[in-house]
Amino acid sequence: MKFKQLFIGISLAACLVAAGCEDAGMGQKGNTPADIVSNVLESQKKTGSYYAESTVRVYKNNHVTEESASKEWYEATTGKRRFETKSNGQEALSVNDGSQVITYDKTNKSAFSMNITDDMGLNPLSQRDVLMNMIKKMQSTHKFEVIGEEKVLGMNTYHVKLTANTSSTLMGDMEFWVDSKTWFVLKSTFANGDLKTESEYTRLDFSPKFAEDTFKLDIPKDIQVKPIEDLSPVKEVTLEEAERALGQPLLVFNDQHVTLTKVALYELKGEINRTEVEAQFYKDQVPSLSLSVFKKPADSDPGALGKEIKVRQTNGWYSAEIRALTWDEGGLRYSLLNENPDVTLDQLVEMVQSMKLSS
Repeated sequence: MKFKQLFIGISLAACLVAAGCEDAGMGQKGNTPADIVSNVLESQKKTGSYYAESTVRVYKNNHVTEESASKEWYEATTGKRRFETKSNGQEALSVNDGSQVITYDKTNKSAFSMNITDDMGLNPLSQRDVLMNMIKKMQSTHKFEVIGEEKVLGMNTYHVKLTANTSSTLMGDMEFWVDSKTWFVLKSTFANGDLKTESEYTRLDFSPKFAEDTFKLDIPKDIQVKPIEDLSPVKEVTLEEAERALGQPLLVFNDQHVTLTKVALYELKGEINRTEVEAQFYKDQVPSLSLSVFKKPADSDPGALGKEIKVRQTNGWYSAEIRALTWDEGGLRYSLLNENPDVTLDQLVEMVQSMKLSS
């Protein structure tokens, strides 16, 4: 994983999600996981502003392969956030000023921006909401348990563990150390195979004082701030234009209840250098399916795509965590994301079975 990719992923997650932490209301020691989940979901109290410092370490076969240190500033009354990170001598910064996110990569002397609009689905979510949504989505794929109560940064935390039911999972095993008063995730680990990522706060201040320029970025005048769309240009196209871009026809649904609503074309650059088509479908007038199609990668690891499953007379893979069905056919890789929880896996496989080439 390159530093720039690591930073962009972390900084966007940190800056786009206004993580106003909330009181978990966990109650007395000895609560069952179900009780804790119930109490957390009923809680509404917000903690407020904070300043924090944290570290992220990436391991392979128990050896550190990448390490970064970060700082965060969050102002609860405005939702503004600043995020800085350093890794192996490289440095980048990101600010969410309430109307847009600006990220500045000081090392590579580049910057990009993204406007925040009401229709982007970026309503403020607390760490509690993010974690609880994850737990709910993984009820069928992971075992949930509370290991016990432990001290982290001098705070009382619940040590929560999610263990994958099978080894063929994208998410693997996860552990969280959650502050019992604020539901702030003070420490977390993600392990899958020989890879492990560990994130931990090393300092937290819930009564911070912000300087006037905290939520502003001082970017040199000779560096142009480019829209994020320039990093991954996308344009809406017709199905025929998508075929020409891929150099061949692609499979589409042959079902009177499924309607094609939009086709987008991505020209991805950098490490992921490929032409990709994304098609959106409605089922019975409900947004339900998102199909991604691109040339089959030569060096991909199919096992990382989920559990092996039979699809269209070939071997495919299904990830229950994200309800994604993937298979290779005709030199193309198809990744179908099921966005409708009412559509079962059996129904999804049946629908895919009836797909036909677009021309």
